[in-house]
Amino acid sequence: MRTRRLAPTSAPRRYLIVSLGTVAFGQMILVLAYALGMSAPVANLISFVAAAIPSYHFTRRWTFASRGPTRWLREVVPFWGFSALHLAASTASATIAELVVDTLPGTRFVHGLLISAAVVLTGFALWVLKYFALRATFTRS
Repeated sequence: MRTRRLAPTSAPRRYLIVSLGTVAFGQMILVLAYALGMSAPVANLISFVAAAIPSYHFTRRWTFASRGPTRWLREVVPFWGFSALHLAASTASATIAELVVDTLPGTRFVHGLLISAAVVLTGFALWVLKYFALRATFTRS
């Protein structure tokens, strides 16, 4: 059997926990990379890749309890398709936020925090949509 039945409230709660953890991890990397002198789009790309890989594995194995061999068309393609959409939207958001924060006083660390906030707000809208799409893909038998 590929998937285990979870209580109806388990998957949303687990998805939230995985998301909070990987977003926190990724945003720490974004702020640090930006504070160290990288541009916002480059810092966003690095943080995104660093967080997306564990996000996929935790989402598949723990959130939706998917076991067995990876199903490329039913699991990998939808996850990374949404991830590519998220990367594009968050990079656009980081780029615009960088243009705005460059006009403000403050350190690169503070500017990085503001850019991070813009990226997180952009990602939230996609997060809800992604959950329902992934629930459908990871829980199919």
